[in-house]
Amino acid sequence: MTDAESPVGLYSIGIKGLTMPELLAWAASVQIPFLHLRGGARGHGVLERSRRELEHWRETARALCPITVVTSDVTLAELTSAEPRTRSAARAALDRMADSAAVLGVGRVRVLADKPATVIGHAPLLPGGDISLLIEPHHHSWWTAPGLNSLEALASSDPRIRLLADTAQAAAGLASHSPADARGLADRVIALSDVLHLSDDGSGLGATGHTVLARAACASGQLEIGFEWTGQLRSAQACLQRYTAACAWWRGLVATPRAQGES
Repeated sequence: MTDAESPVGLYSIGIKGLTMPELLAWAASVQIPFLHLRGGARGHGVLERSRRELEHWRETARALCPITVVTSDVTLAELTSAEPRTRSAARAALDRMADSAAVLGVGRVRVLADKPATVIGHAPLLPGGDISLLIEPHHHSWWTAPGLNSLEALASSDPRIRLLADTAQAAAGLASHSPADARGLADRVIALSDVLHLSDDGSGLGATGHTVLARAACASGQLEIGFEWTGQLRSAQACLQRYTAACAWWRGLVATPRAQGES
């Protein structure tokens, strides 16, 4: 079982207007244990940074607040496209992000599965080195038996392919399933996952899918937990308030065993 004192990190998407050094200093000042870095063009633009700047970020992060995941704008649909040019361009972009992540001292890069689920005919080519690929099921159709069959087949093709599970996506994807089916699907997602995001879009974590997925993660005890704030106000103060509430929600959930039949 997951320990109630397990650290909860923060995904940088929740705060706008801070440079990386400012973000790292702020995170350290409020005792955030680690960051997941939004690395794409709408985040901290990792691909546009020089090696020297990335090395500076790495040393600053090591001193203040470690970075454990970098998210990319590349999508699973692009990486597995039947069109060779699309697939090649996506692989090149992923390679660049993986290289930048390695300079940052980070071993995991996330890509989005934001298109409808499909049988994956072209397995994504993984970047070189020790970089792992985290796939985030970001379309509700992945939260079905056929969608998970595809993800399970993909994960079985290489141990470096894992999932980043998101409670907001679970809330959307599991809403139409019976409680028993939702629990079974959540368990399958967590079995494939290395990272869980407690994800608040402004509506909180009250929807059933948040709890179903988080309960499955509690039982697993093997995931890294981060908080994702995507509400309208992305100030450091607003994000910290939501982060604190999410940590309390998570620790209360961990401390309360799931009753038989509970959704």
